[in-house]
Amino acid sequence: MSEHENESANLGAKDSDHPSAPISPPEDGGPIMQQHPAPDVDKIAGIVAQTRADVGMESVERIADVLRQRLSDSEIEVSDDEVADLAQQVATGDSTAS
Repeated sequence: MSEHENESANLGAKDSDHPSAPISPPEDGGPIMQQHPAPDVDKIAGIVAQTRADVGMESVERIADVLRQRLSDSEIEVSDDEVADLAQQVATGDSTAS
């Protein structure tokens, strides 16, 4: 088979025939995070970053409330002490507060 014939024969091939083909986004339109769960640490980091952007200038208590709600919504269990530490990090902009 010539190179041109080989290319023509592959035009009708399905994506599943080519494992290196790009993966299409989920057809159901659901969040990719639910499609491909990340470790809790990555999820927490994302929640902290978003909380910093949304309420980072508010009181530590307000930040802690928002963090608790978002962590609960994400079904991530974090102790009150850890929430307080995260809230302090958001309030001060310090990623190493403990």
